[in-house]
Amino acid sequence: MPPKKNPKRRGLSKSARNRRKNEIAAYENNPDSDTEHDFEDIDELNDEEERLVTEFAKEQEHVESDRPVDFYKSEDNFPEGALKGVVTSVHRRNFITLSDGEELICFLPRRLMIGERKYKHPVAVGDVVAVEPVENVTQEKQCMLVGIKERKSLLSRAAHFKSDQEQVIAANIDQLIVVVAAAEPAYKIRFIDRVIITAERSQIECVICINKIDLVAQGDDPYEVAEFYTKLGYKVLMLSAKENKGIEEFQQLLENKNSVLTGQSGVGKSSLLNAVQPGLGIKINEVSKKTGKGKHTTTSVQMHMLNFGGSVVDTPGIRSFGMHELLKADLVAYYPEMASYIGLCRFNNCSHTGVEPGCKIMEALEAGVIDPRRHDSYVSIYETLKI
Repeated sequence: MPPKKNPKRRGLSKSARNRRKNEIAAYENNPDSDTEHDFEDIDELNDEEERLVTEFAKEQEHVESDRPVDFYKSEDNFPEGALKGVVTSVHRRNFITLSDGEELICFLPRRLMIGERKYKHPVAVGDVVAVEPVENVTQEKQCMLVGIKERKSLLSRAAHFKSDQEQVIAANIDQLIVVVAAAEPAYKIRFIDRVIITAERSQIECVICINKIDLVAQGDDPYEVAEFYTKLGYKVLMLSAKENKGIEEFQQLLENKNSVLTGQSGVGKSSLLNAVQPGLGIKINEVSKKTGKGKHTTTSVQMHMLNFGGSVVDTPGIRSFGMHELLKADLVAYYPEMASYIGLCRFNNCSHTGVEPGCKIMEALEAGVIDPRRHDSYVSIYETLKI
C-alpha cells in the first residue's frame, strides 16, 4: 500500500519527515514494487498525547534518579507495592500494560531512552514488568516502569534504518506463526524462509499457515509448497478464514500459548484471529485491487488475550525480517536440505550460489534433490547479508 501522505504533521522530526517523503516518492515511482512499507518504526503520538507526555515528563524530572529499573529472575522479587503487568503495546515514549484486567498507561524513565543501547526500545510487547503508580497531570491512572522480568525468549529484527540496532518485536513467546496467502497477494518463499530463520535463531518454534486456500484448487502450487515444507520438518496448516476451513486446528495451535503472527499485508491474519475469537476488535480491509498488495489494518505490534487461553501478538505488514548479525557463511545451516553438504565443496569458503566450481549443493540442485525455489530464496537472502 502507498505510504500515508502526511509527512508534515506535528510531532515528526525532520529526519522522519524526510524518510516519509522518500517512501512516498519511491512508491509513486514504482507502485508495483515488492517493498512493504513499515510505519511502526516512526510511530508518533498525536498532539494531545504529546502534550500529556511532555507535561508528565517535566513533573517527573526530579524523581528520575530515585526510580531505578532493575531486571528480575522472578516476579516474586519485584519491588514491594509495585503492580505486575504484561506489556500489550509499545509506543515511542510510553507503553500499555494489562494488570489484573486493567489497562495502564506507563512511562519510561528518560535515561532509558537516551544514549547508546542495543535495543531500539527498552521494553517489548510480552514483557512482564513491575510499575508504580505516580501522580500525574490528568485524571487517568499512570505508572512508571521500575522493573522487568528476565525474558525467556525474544523475537527481534534489525531496526529500520539502523541495522546495527535490534528492534525487539515481542518477548516471552512460545511460537512464531508465519501467515501467507495461497493467492491475493501471492506468497513469497523467501519471506517464509526469512521468518523460519529468524525463529530458529531465536530458538522459537515456527509454524507456517497458508490462508485463502479457497482461491486455489487441490494440488495447485500452494499445496506443493506445503508438502515440501512438511517434509523438511515444519508444521504447515492449510486454512480458509472465509470458508472456516482448518479454523479449529488453528485455534488448537494458539490455545494456552503466547504466539506471534506475522505476514505481509493482506494475507488474512486479522481474519483468522476474528475466526477463532469473534469480536476481537481487529479491523479488516480488502486487498487493494489496484496494486495487488494488502492494505495495512494493524498499524503497530499489539498483544491480544484469547478467551480460550493464551495470547497472540499481531504484527503489522512488515517489509522483511532483518537477518540481524547473521553471517553469509552461516546462512546455509538454516536450510536443512543443504546443510548436509557443508564441508564437501571444493572450496572451504564456497558461497553455494553457483559462482565457485565444485559446489556439492549446486550439484544436488541440478540433480533435483534441492528445490530450486528454496535455492533461489537462499541466494536472495545471501545477497542481502553484509559479510
